Amino acid sequence: EAVAVAEGDGFAAVFRSLGATVVAGGPGNNPSVGELVGAIDEAAGETVLLLPNHRNVLPAAEAAARESTKDVVVYGTPSMAHGVAVLAAYVPELGQADNHPTLDERLRSAASGAVARAERDAETEAGGVRAGDWLALAYEVAGAGERVVSVGGDVAEVATDLVGALLAGTPEGELLSVYTGAGAGEEEAARIEAALREAVPNLEIEVQAGGQPRFPYVVGLE
Repeated sequence: EAVAVAEGDGFAAVFRSLGATVVAGGPGNNPSVGELVGAIDEAAGETVLLLPNHRNVLPAAEAAARESTKDVVVYGTPSMAHGVAVLAAYVPELGQADNHPTLDERLRSAASGAVARAERDAETEAGGVRAGDWLALAYEVAGAGERVVSVGGDVAEVATDLVGALLAGTPEGELLSVYTGAGAGEEEAARIEAALREAVPNLEIEVQAGGQPRFPYVVGLE
């Protein structure tokens, strides 16, 4: 009764474990409207929750919802981590009407972001960044889609800055999930985890393999 767009074996497994049909895709690899409609048709039940998990996928998701003969509710999740947070609160037995208030609240209260390498020199709202530097992106549910909240040469420091920015908007967050991507190294990930445990000891921290391309680290706070 749920369809989620995802990239990376780890993320796909998480969504499937939560009961979702997974459609491959993400930034730069948008699934077609037809692929989404096909997944909606395959999903059990006549009411389907659809999670695009990126702002660029949202238009196709909304078009698929219009084309499908099922009752499709699209939640504008800006990232896969955000999608996991929303889907984890979904109780299929309750139906959409009873689920909607909880899922809508989770969509607004959860936060997510990513840490990636800068591909070129640029000026950002967090300062100048040179190719190869680390930058932290905080995803927004509405608006511009993402904002740069930290740049620098130390990945653990940039990741810690990102979590601080996410906490500023979600002060009641309790669980911090860090998903390692295809470009993440074990020692590097361990250093990030240690820095986060020291910086935010009040949070429960989980590190797991997401396998996502492009972004070595994706972070979710709920």
